Amino acid sequence: MYAKTAAHRILPFGTSVQVTNLTNSKKTTLRINDRGPFVKNRIIDLSYAGALEIGLIGPGTAPVEIKVLTLAKKQNQDAPTQGTSNSTMSYWTGNFTIQIGAFKDLNNATRLKEMVSNYVNPVYLTTFNTEGRTVYKVRAGKFHTLKETIAAQKKLQSKGYYDTFVVAE
Repeated sequence: MYAKTAAHRILPFGTSVQVTNLTNSKKTTLRINDRGPFVKNRIIDLSYAGALEIGLIGPGTAPVEIKVLTLAKKQNQDAPTQGTSNSTMSYWTGNFTIQIGAFKDLNNATRLKEMVSNYVNPVYLTTFNTEGRTVYKVRAGKFHTLKETIAAQKKLQSKGYYDTFVVAE
């Protein structure tokens, strides 16, 4: 909460970003250390320290610009955001997958895995242990460009899987 960190759905952990509040031009530099946000139409969640530095504590949200300063395990480049063109996305490479769901019950995760395998492959489960509980995450695909990942995500959305998000592994 008091560290200068942020949550982003795609950028790899350890990536350093500069976030500019477009309403007041204040800037902060943060490190990506979490996934999210999980609220529709938001592209980044800031820690309290980051939000305080750019004047977001009162309003809570604002339009922002994100610039990647150092991309973890990759060369510096601008991060893709909602307005990114297909040609720019085709150059953004890495190891990407699509998370489709997360479950406490292994049977529910397995059932979703089987349904999704009709549309994208491979589909696999990963586990995450927190507070003595195991969470089973259903993920699909092993992609090398953001462009092909987003195309697969759109295919899944066209089949009714709307709450998916891209993960950089």
